[in-house]
Amino acid sequence: MAVEISPAEVRDMILNGDDFILIDIRNNKSYVKGHLRGAICAPFGATNPEMYEQRFPKDKPMVVYCYRGGASAVVADKLTELGYQDVRSMKGGHWSWRFIKGEKPTVKGNLPA
Repeated sequence: MAVEISPAEVRDMILNGDDFILIDIRNNKSYVKGHLRGAICAPFGATNPEMYEQRFPKDKPMVVYCYRGGASAVVADKLTELGYQDVRSMKGGHWSWRFIKGEKPTVKGNLPA
């Protein structure tokens, strides 16, 4: 079962400059509309777990989020099965981000080149 992390904890990690990988598993259109600062757009599907293995180190802490939290929990479990050592799913996903108090480091704009 996926380990969950609250949106406020993720916000604090971002603001503190913690060294972790933040992955937005939503589609490209949703990412462009708004994503957490520092997030990498990497939609996860049944056909691409190898892309994750090629792109992200397994020993670095990782937080994944989706729209409401369900899909990211499934992905966190899958990544753990693939050997990732510290994967957490943001509880409530991007939808819950709006409800945290204080600064919300969010970015809108194009996908990175």
